[in-house]
Amino acid sequence: MNARCRNTPGSFLCECLPGYTQSSDRMNCRDLDECTEMSGLCRNGYCINTDGSFQCNCREGYRLSRNTDSCEDINECRTIENLCANGRCINEEGSFRCVCPPGYVLTMDGRRCIDLRQGNCYRQFERGLCLNPRPVNHTLTQCCCTGGAAWSYVGSELCEVCPIPGERRYQEICGSDPGRQVGPSGEQDLNECMLEPDLCKNGRCINTDGSFRCECLPGYELNSTGRSCVDKDECRVASVCGEGECSNTNGSFSCDCKAGFAPGPSEVCEDIDECVTQANKCAFRCANTVGSFKCVCPMGYQVAADGIHCEDVDECLTSTHGCPYACKNLVGSFMCICPEGYREAGRDRCIDIDECLRFAVPAGVRTCRGASGVTAHRVTLGQRTARAASTSARTTVTRSSSLDAASPLPM
Repeated sequence: MNARCRNTPGSFLCECLPGYTQSSDRMNCRDLDECTEMSGLCRNGYCINTDGSFQCNCREGYRLSRNTDSCEDINECRTIENLCANGRCINEEGSFRCVCPPGYVLTMDGRRCIDLRQGNCYRQFERGLCLNPRPVNHTLTQCCCTGGAAWSYVGSELCEVCPIPGERRYQEICGSDPGRQVGPSGEQDLNECMLEPDLCKNGRCINTDGSFRCECLPGYELNSTGRSCVDKDECRVASVCGEGECSNTNGSFSCDCKAGFAPGPSEVCEDIDECVTQANKCAFRCANTVGSFKCVCPMGYQVAADGIHCEDVDECLTSTHGCPYACKNLVGSFMCICPEGYREAGRDRCIDIDECLRFAVPAGVRTCRGASGVTAHRVTLGQRTARAASTSARTTVTRSSSLDAASPLPM
């Protein structure tokens, strides 16, 4: 088995296939363990025995030789594209080493050099000229990964045009997205607010992951670029001042208020309560009105011609008193005067006095007649006849012993 039998004079011989060797009885072939029975195999790797053969697994930095029985060094400097970018690659046994020039730092994986030299970052590159530099120094990645147009090393007369998103070079130094850079430890966010101090003028710059945003101060608004705050014309808003004229100022506005109004906390014209100011000269009471004020007086008084003091109202000269006969003015009021034979009933009413009820009528009264203001009666009290007349009539008393009590009362 695993052999070929060859006849010999008086005997036979087992010829084993490659990878096999004769067993102790010399009648069979067994697997040859090349990894332990043969020396020098799989140098720079490790040997794995298989049925009838073996396999060499090479360590990192090595590859299988052409005869497959050993491992030879890989020259990474020649086989790996862009290895030790921005630096020099030195091949070593089973590995490699990157040597970075001054101003460059090796990445943590040791496979490339990052340019950390400080230089000028330019906002514009036109006709071969670098223009409009930023106020602070930048590294190449800080410049080109935050929208810069070109960069030059300090002391160099030449500037390097920044790659644009989508180009291979841009992805190498900035990574996958703008606002980030490939640093020694990998991709990391760039703080645009620190790199460009003049960002968000008249506002506050807030860094975000891969970008930034501007929060404008009161009275300012973001311009079309999103990188600066410009004055907001508040006067464009209708009636921003209310009762006044608006004048725009840088970052704010002012109101020229009408008489009786003054700018409030938000500059909008607000009504002045003159009643709590020195403008209040009212003798009695002040009432504030929109844009002005007025003096008021108690009932029975009116505001004098000077608009400040109070003067008595002569209700008797107006149609408000309602007196049926005569009116008498009082200070701050009035009263109705009733004629003789009448009495007051309320403020503006006179009613007839019924003298027949008012005066006691003794026994023996023959007749009592009351009229508006006039009452007459005749009585016999022994020798006395009484006749009374109110208002304009006089009272006459006669004595008679012969008057018939039933005779009529003279009118």
